[in-house]
Amino acid sequence: MSKVKIYSLTLALDDWQPRIWRRIWVRDDIPLPALSTVLYQSMGWCGCHMSEFRLNGKTYIDCREDPMDNWLEWTEYTLQDILTPTSKYLHYTYDFGDCWNLTAKIEHEPKLDTDAPYPVCVNGKNAAPPEDVGSYTGFERFIKVMNDPKHKENKEMKEWYHDDTFDSKHFSVDETNDFIQDPEEYEPQYQEYIKQSLRT
Repeated sequence: MSKVKIYSLTLALDDWQPRIWRRIWVRDDIPLPALSTVLYQSMGWCGCHMSEFRLNGKTYIDCREDPMDNWLEWTEYTLQDILTPTSKYLHYTYDFGDCWNLTAKIEHEPKLDTDAPYPVCVNGKNAAPPEDVGSYTGFERFIKVMNDPKHKENKEMKEWYHDDTFDSKHFSVDETNDFIQDPEEYEPQYQEYIKQSLRT
C-alpha cells in the first residue's frame, strides 16, 4: 500500500472577477464524494445539487442511479486513484443548473506532515455566489440589487437571501474549516474517514 501524500488544491471559480478562491490541503486517499463535500463546503454551498470531477478526459460523478458509458462512478475512486504524475488541474462543477465551474491547481506538498489534521483550508479570498442565485448573470444581478437600497427589488432580494447584506469580499478560514472539518457535513459512509483524517 502506497504512503499517503498531501496535496494542495487551489480552487477558483472560473470566469469571474474579482477572483473567488480557496486553498485546501487534503490527503490523497480522500474518496471523491468526500472531496466534493470539501470543495462545495469551502465555497459555502450546501451540497443540495449534483457535482462532478473532470481530469485527463474522464468524468467522475455519482451515476449509480443513471449509469452512462462515458461516466465513471466516483464512489469507487479516491484522489490518489485519478491523479497521474503530470496532473496539474482538476476541474469541478457544482450545480448543473447554475453550472458553477471551478478549477483546482494540484500541487504535491511533500514537506507537510501526513499525520496532521486534514482536510484544512489555509487561505482564500472573496465570498462565493449564494445557492440558486441564477448562475453568473444571476450573481451579477444579485450583487447589484443587494448593494442598491433604492432598487425596486432590494427588499424582495433580501427576503430571498434571508439577510439584509451580502459582503462579496467576506472570507474566513476559521468559518470554512468549521464546515469542512465537521464529519456531520459528510455522507454517513465518509464520516469515519473524516474523523480518522482529522484524528478526532
